[in-house]
Amino acid sequence: MQVVRRARRGITLVELMIVVAIIGVLAVLATVGYGKWVSSSKMAEATNMVAAIRNGQENYFSQAGKYLDVSKTLGTGDLFPAKTPTDAKVPWVGDCSWCSTVGGFQKLGVKSDKPVYFGYATVAGDETKDPDARGAVFNEKGSPVKWANEAAGVPFTKPWFIVAALADTNGNGKYAGVCATSFGTRMIVDNEGE
Repeated sequence: MQVVRRARRGITLVELMIVVAIIGVLAVLATVGYGKWVSSSKMAEATNMVAAIRNGQENYFSQAGKYLDVSKTLGTGDLFPAKTPTDAKVPWVGDCSWCSTVGGFQKLGVKSDKPVYFGYATVAGDETKDPDARGAVFNEKGSPVKWANEAAGVPFTKPWFIVAALADTNGNGKYAGVCATSFGTRMIVDNEGE
């Protein structure tokens, strides 16, 4: 009786290289997808907080007949909770002691129970205060917004407000921003993913 032996066959080098390449492609796709997910969650924070501040301004206007001028400007150095945007989360504690109106965000009913990536500011005025002349620049490291253009060239004849959020979401020194105004319902998103 003859014993038939089958040859044992292992994994060839080509098969191993194909498996490694497939794992590499999947790892790259997962990393890119995760990065986009993190970026979109940071921008979602900003759009939600800007919407909350916008709603707070409208509620304040319905009670006081004017919008609340909380921040000195919309630029770095005047943001809350951190004066200058970073790529790290900052706790929303206390209120803005360096703002035009101390306790302004509390008066608008705006708070966050969680730390935030973005710094927030809101300026307001009436027909005597042109936001362009006041230095209400949005995203000073990006493109400044001409508020007269946002108001469709209509002179400022009634009270107005502007809300802005800035953050360095990926640590490269460029700011991502979200902005809303009383001039219309659209939100301006600038340098998303930066």
